Amino acid sequence: QYVADFVGETNFLAGGLAVRPENVLLGAAIPPGAARGRGIVREKSFLGANTRLEIDAGDIALVASSPGLLKISVGDTVDFGWREEDSLTLPISHGEKI
Repeated sequence: QYVADFVGETNFLAGGLAVRPENVLLGAAIPPGAARGRGIVREKSFLGANTRLEIDAGDIALVASSPGLLKISVGDTVDFGWREEDSLTLPISHGEKI
């Protein structure tokens, strides 16, 4: 986890899964067969050419970073997902929670 976090912001999910914010896809951009979820936008920020969203999906919270200005507002429900090849499974120690 330290190395993945060192190289930039990373979403750490259950089971040692790590997904970078730029690999979190939204809505129609999610391809068939991708990991999927649905959550509520808790924060929205504009960072240069990207929009950063903080999404609360109940048991997980994650950050998505998408190019351009998104027509999504705080409080909106969004579908999110990522391709398997865009995630990384990190080794975790016995009993360690991520």
